[in-house]
Amino acid sequence: MSVFDWLANLPYVWVLAIAVGLFALRAYFARTTVMSSGTARVLSETADSLLFAWVVVFVILKPLFLQAFYIPSESMEPTLMIRDRLLVAKLPYWWRGPERGEILVFKAAPNADPDGVQRDYIKRMIGLPGDKLYVSPTGDVYINDKRIEESYTNEMGLYASGFGPVVIPDGHYFMMGDNRNHSADSRFWGPLDRSRIVGKAWIRFWPLNKVGLIRKPDYPGITSKPQPALGPVLLAK
Repeated sequence: MSVFDWLANLPYVWVLAIAVGLFALRAYFARTTVMSSGTARVLSETADSLLFAWVVVFVILKPLFLQAFYIPSESMEPTLMIRDRLLVAKLPYWWRGPERGEILVFKAAPNADPDGVQRDYIKRMIGLPGDKLYVSPTGDVYINDKRIEESYTNEMGLYASGFGPVVIPDGHYFMMGDNRNHSADSRFWGPLDRSRIVGKAWIRFWPLNKVGLIRKPDYPGITSKPQPALGPVLLAK
């Protein structure tokens, strides 16, 4: 894992520890008599600037507004490729809920991982609470008995069997990877509890030749009930 990836997924306890360390350095350089006053002042101001930037990015922006995320697997190909870098927006869900077709980052439930680790996953939200969802043996997805158009998927028609039908319970969403034959998603570990949502994939900023907004597709003929805002739930992420 690169330094960037490590920083993007830094545990909160590390964030606080590094902030305390920077504050201690700032205090030390401000009071030290071991070096010249000019050198000590420069080092103190540098530590001060680093501490300010660290707090803004990791204590304010990341928990409440934006989070960097890298694509660790092939489950979202061809839309998102391995090692693509994204900005995940949390703020929109303070005043509205997720919409069908949006790509979400979320904390997967323990049963989604063989080791029971609650990892960050990224999938597309296909099913809303109350939807009846069915996947045919050829890979076509039906919502309330209507087939949805999906131009973004990979390897259609290679399924050994279909899935469902299931009715998605209240407060849950059905998540699917675009690379349907290589995605551990809600077909295997069940609908996602809305409290586990971190935010929506907003901008791809790496690689440079693919920089741009990540847009939501339309689903003609498929009605979608507006979802309640997540609001303060994001504070716990």
